[in-house]
Amino acid sequence: MVDPKEMAHRLMGVEETCKYCKFWTVEDQNDSELDVHEGECRRHAPVKPARKDEYGEFPVTHAGMWCGDFVLGKKRRKAGN
Repeated sequence: MVDPKEMAHRLMGVEETCKYCKFWTVEDQNDSELDVHEGECRRHAPVKPARKDEYGEFPVTHAGMWCGDFVLGKKRRKAGN
């Protein structure tokens, strides 16, 4: 059986991928929608680095990737905002 949210997204023509997720951000908002391929997943806290003198980082993902935490976002946001 198909999840009702997933069915609604399909009817709206939205794929449940990083590109459309509210937790996904991109570095440069000047990129057109078609040119954006990589962004950061902000669903969870930054990943702890291997070395103590480095900062944690958010996972970098491809726009076409997906996971089980998808939440439809309103629009793409710039990283850091």
